[in-house]
Amino acid sequence: MGKQMAYADGNVTEYEWDFESFDEVTGDIIDHHHFDKLPKDVAAEITREKKWLEQNQQVRLVLVRNVYRNWSLSCQTWAHVEKGNLPEFFRDAYEVEDTKVPKRFHAEFQTRNPN
Repeated sequence: MGKQMAYADGNVTEYEWDFESFDEVTGDIIDHHHFDKLPKDVAAEITREKKWLEQNQQVRLVLVRNVYRNWSLSCQTWAHVEKGNLPEFFRDAYEVEDTKVPKRFHAEFQTRNPN
């Protein structure tokens, strides 16, 4: 699992980076490759991920936020990197802006992203 707080009472929020492969035509998610921390060279890692893809498949970087309550996943939101930018807010499954992305992830992204 990703960066987390203690599970003292079964309530925790976790964050993890994900290289998500998807079908460009259908938008279907094909696979995930999760990281606790971003690789030092994001562009090189994306290039490595693309070696395994088939036609019409791409890779995108996503920061995932998982919220657990009473030991169960109660909420999952995503911050998809678009055009080299990590968004200010996570979005839910309906594309509604949710929680603000913590500053530490913006800092991590800026130090590892060559753009």
